[in-house]
Amino acid sequence: MKNFIEKHPFWFSLLFTIIVMQILGFVVAVLGRVLGLPDLVMRTSAMGVIAIVSLIFIWRIGWWKDAGFVSTTQNVYALTVPLIFIFFPLVFFGTVKMEPQRASLFLMAVLFTGISEEAVFRGLFIRAFLPRGKWQAVLIPAVFFAAAHIVQSLGGAMSLGDNLVQIANAFFYGVMMGAVRLRVNNVWPLIILHALIDMFWVTTGLPDGVITMEQIPLSIYLIEWVPYILAAVYLMNKPIAATIDEQPAGIKNTQIAASTV
Repeated sequence: MKNFIEKHPFWFSLLFTIIVMQILGFVVAVLGRVLGLPDLVMRTSAMGVIAIVSLIFIWRIGWWKDAGFVSTTQNVYALTVPLIFIFFPLVFFGTVKMEPQRASLFLMAVLFTGISEEAVFRGLFIRAFLPRGKWQAVLIPAVFFAAAHIVQSLGGAMSLGDNLVQIANAFFYGVMMGAVRLRVNNVWPLIILHALIDMFWVTTGLPDGVITMEQIPLSIYLIEWVPYILAAVYLMNKPIAATIDEQPAGIKNTQIAASTV
């Protein structure tokens, strides 16, 4: 399996995104609907199953540490931008009241989402593309991360306009978090930040229809997207801390290049 992933990272990432991140979640959601589970419980269960399957897969192929599941965090300052923008939705869109039980389910859902999406898009996929260079390792997983959100409008969960904004937001976020991941070499802080960011988004007025994403002026999004890109460019010009076969990626890529001469 590892040989296939390293030889064909694009096709592997495409298949994994479709089969695990989309079809598996859809199957669990359908089962939940058949069982009569509430919509939020159904979605939380789907994200929980995806998270567990993704973690098991990474562990089974022996990429646990290479995917960023380590105990130390390097270059902690690289977490500054995502840490600051945790509060972006609260500052601009305020909060809404939510029942404790509903809030607990949302917390579980965003935690499972953070685990699955960071483990896959900033862990597994970055490791798959890293032998081909750090720019591919950041940009291509960011494209898959953005594309994975297309189903929101297909399933009727949101309007097409809202979905397009969400896809753009996911891409810029994915580029920034990918650059952070290469610098800190630890996916755990990214999981926590991702869950917190999602939690603050779902507790704003947006989900309850107070305002939709497509109604928000582009200037508001640029306040978020421009720092994302600037931070990514800055971090990508720094030495990376991510590993290949548990060796620093720079050293390993030099060995790979030398072996092909």
